[in-house]
Amino acid sequence: MQRTGVGNFNKVNGARDALHGMMNILVSEFVCGGGWPDAEMPASLQAEGRAMLLAVVEDLSRLPQTTLFTTWDTRFADVPFLPFDNVVIQSVNSLKEEQDAIGRWIPLLDGALIIAPEFDGILQTRCEQLRTAGVRLLNSEAEALRITSDKLETFRLCQSLRIPTIKTLEASQCHGDPPWLPCVVKLRDGAGGLMMSRLVTPGDWQEFQARSDRMKFLLQPEIVGRSLSVAAIVSHGTLKQLFLAGEQLFSEEDRFAYVGGEIPASGTPCRIPQNAIHRLVEQVVNAIPGLHGWIGFDLLLPDTNSDEPLLVEVNPRLTTSYVGYRALTRHNLAAWIVDPDHDTSPTFQGEVKFQSTGQIDTGRG
Repeated sequence: MQRTGVGNFNKVNGARDALHGMMNILVSEFVCGGGWPDAEMPASLQAEGRAMLLAVVEDLSRLPQTTLFTTWDTRFADVPFLPFDNVVIQSVNSLKEEQDAIGRWIPLLDGALIIAPEFDGILQTRCEQLRTAGVRLLNSEAEALRITSDKLETFRLCQSLRIPTIKTLEASQCHGDPPWLPCVVKLRDGAGGLMMSRLVTPGDWQEFQARSDRMKFLLQPEIVGRSLSVAAIVSHGTLKQLFLAGEQLFSEEDRFAYVGGEIPASGTPCRIPQNAIHRLVEQVVNAIPGLHGWIGFDLLLPDTNSDEPLLVEVNPRLTTSYVGYRALTRHNLAAWIVDPDHDTSPTFQGEVKFQSTGQIDTGRG
């Protein structure tokens, strides 16, 4: 075991102030922390996972009287953490080693933050394992994870409540001519643009129809507009903080390959309907039971109606935009992750452009 500081491992019993009592917190990031089952992983997921893990561990380590526990998968890279005095790092090279480490730590923990993709039920399963073990999670509750991990379920809920979103159909229900062209094809439980594609011609449609795995996919009409994201702090289903809306940036070679973002989105406040975004996010938070902690919302601002943002998806976990937001404030955003009912609000100043790797450029390039 690699240790940088041990801290006080005594379990704190009873109710206490989360920001002032001794805290032992697990930060478990699936992709880089040892959960990934294969010897190779998508480079994009690895970059984003690493960026989020390093940023949030550094911020949590700066909270008073806090000791952190985390794992790092040395199959992919050497341990990258700075020598924080209150961070316990377990180097692992398999899922079993990662799970063994977490199992040893469970009796010591006062809380856990799980960072994992939604596909294959990974986020939901890992949260439930710790919840069942009696660990207090800094994540959303089980029902919120179930709904948000299923893009079709999220669409149906929003449609029933007239929350503005993008029309969505199951690919398995689409026969004959395509419902839309161009259209976007995505996994029902996808994350990070994984396996997303664009169908433009009847030939593209026929090729997609011939795929043996098409039942896993959803179809949406292609809507031309600006891809935005916004982060919120939610406390057990109540919206507490809504941060600045940012613009998502994608690769020129692959329009679905996320490469970073800009905060605030260019044109703020004149061209970005902040009030409409706030209303939309609040509607979604009220509609999905059990959202909690850091929640990311992907939005689309159509060119045909730039006053009405559409919900694309809800990310019930820490998002890569965390690295951008933290660069714009002197406040420690981890304090709001640990305690969403924090009685103050973080303030943001300036502009930032960030890459999915976590690299920061102050101002716009």
